[in-house]
Amino acid sequence: MREIGLEERKKLQLDILLDVASFCEKHGITYFLSSGTLLGAVRHQGYIPWDDDIDIMMPRPDYERFFALYNSSKYYAVDSFRDNEFPYHMAKIIDTQTFLKEKRRSYHKLGVHIDLFPLDGVNIERWKSHLHIVEFYEYIRNAKCTCVSDFSNVWKRICYRLLQAFLSVYSKRWLACKIRECLMKYSWETSEYVSSLASWSEKYPILKSNFDKGVSVWFEGKQYNAPMGYDNWLKLIYGNYMQLPPEEKRILGHAVTAFYK
Repeated sequence: MREIGLEERKKLQLDILLDVASFCEKHGITYFLSSGTLLGAVRHQGYIPWDDDIDIMMPRPDYERFFALYNSSKYYAVDSFRDNEFPYHMAKIIDTQTFLKEKRRSYHKLGVHIDLFPLDGVNIERWKSHLHIVEFYEYIRNAKCTCVSDFSNVWKRICYRLLQAFLSVYSKRWLACKIRECLMKYSWETSEYVSSLASWSEKYPILKSNFDKGVSVWFEGKQYNAPMGYDNWLKLIYGNYMQLPPEEKRILGHAVTAFYK
């Protein structure tokens, strides 16, 4: 297998993004750039220079339609509800001609990919308790899916093996269903506020009206959809998002190795 360098991996990610965006436009499915990808588009018109992944999000009804319709000979869309062994909380669209290993995670179908997050309705008054329940089930499933052999510390390996033995009463499938049930507790159609509870950084509730329409933003030489209220969304997540972080925080956040099969 030939190793895939960072710039080549980014090119493969952009190919996936273009395929997904074209598919969504063809089928009337709403998607938006999200997280650091949205910030990169607005602030840098492309990748944040110290970022190495692509994130998108879809309102829950569009997320479900996407999974019902998306079919590609080259890319594979998956989430934990559709594959019991998938160890992540977000969905991924994976290049099936590649293989990728992430530290402390093992999934036999993982390759170069982009991340996909559902955007769900929330009750603004019960948001924090709702989030805590989601995070509780995510923590348990995360512990069950951790690749213990990746820990260099012997005591950590022992502790995780004991924890996994204790959690053996909960199946990965059951936990995935509970997480999905919690995420979908409040209907997208009737909710005034929405949130991306399955993400790491976009858990905060915001008025759904910010996502009523899409606007075009540039990302690596092509135009993609951003929510019409992206300024409100980015301020909520990052504060003064146009200000660059200190140099010591401008580091790649993913320890991965990718190869062509």
